[in-house]
Amino acid sequence: MKYQRTIICGLGLILLMASCASPQKSFSKGNYEKAFGQALKNLQKGSKNRKDRTILNSSFEEILESKKQVIARANKSSMIEDWEVAYEDFQELLGYYDEGHRYLSDDLDEEMKKMETERDQLKNEIAENYFLLGEDAYEAYNDSYDKLDAQDAYGFYEKALMYGSDDSVIGPKMDQAWEWGVINILVVADQRFGFSYDWDIDREFSQAERQSSGFVVFNYEKNEENADCVLEVVLADPARQIRDSRSVTTFSERIEDGYDTRVDTSGNTIRVPRYITVNGTVTTIREDITFIWEARVQPSGDRQLCDYQSRTIEAEERVTYEYYEWSGDNRAIPEQYKNNRNDPPRENEVIDDLIEELYDEFERYYLRRG
Repeated sequence: MKYQRTIICGLGLILLMASCASPQKSFSKGNYEKAFGQALKNLQKGSKNRKDRTILNSSFEEILESKKQVIARANKSSMIEDWEVAYEDFQELLGYYDEGHRYLSDDLDEEMKKMETERDQLKNEIAENYFLLGEDAYEAYNDSYDKLDAQDAYGFYEKALMYGSDDSVIGPKMDQAWEWGVINILVVADQRFGFSYDWDIDREFSQAERQSSGFVVFNYEKNEENADCVLEVVLADPARQIRDSRSVTTFSERIEDGYDTRVDTSGNTIRVPRYITVNGTVTTIREDITFIWEARVQPSGDRQLCDYQSRTIEAEERVTYEYYEWSGDNRAIPEQYKNNRNDPPRENEVIDDLIEELYDEFERYYLRRG
């Protein structure tokens, strides 16, 4: 028992040492963020090990220097996207500082206040520049009536708000830019010949309207005069391919066929059954039917707003139908073949499945982009 307690205590010591050593190990490998997190976790759990506080401060100083270099490079750029990267680095750095402030050196306070001021200044500059980009795109739409300019304006204004812009014109201009930027896409689906399945086609393809999102609005067979893009789905007639096979099975059955009368040795008249063998043939006919329905999707409209390609989509359904024909004496035919109730497939059900498949293909290629 004493030996067991020694082992348990030894394991506890090893685990404690490993816990204390892990921040140092991460720091030595140059993984300062991980070392910072591990040391902070130990301190928050009540660690009295001075090394944890030392590693925490050393790790933060390394993170600080690294972030400052990235921020300096980004600030020199003329690209607003690079400024956003710098802003994110400011945020991360100040986040580390807020988490570990209780255990970090007071000497850092002044520098971090300066970093916070620089972060706020950068945020304001980003907001202002996005606002100006929004203004430029807004005016560009008024000059060209290009819906993509309106969409850009909306996006820039949205970014300006995200970075804290409080310009009063942004809200109304965003609403107007949204209205200008909507792209109306008209979906039309018809059979090439006849009207046999028009109702079913309309029922399925009208679901396209549910896929509207953002600036893209899908309409089904309406508002054609407002359409920026038309996706015309022209369905051919459904085709079917039939392949049949036959197999023949012969059956024989010995059955009772009347009786003969005889007189036994005691003079009694008795009936003696008379048996005959009957024959019948069953022909099993199996039809494999493949239904195929093709449709051609033909886009038309402004290529900037209607950048779709023509495509042929196809749906296919296979069904099997089996039935029996028999000849000969029906008394030889097993009941399972006489009571055949395997009805042929109902074509309207197959058509419903085909239309659903065609719509799924259409939706996949044209409605769920990006």
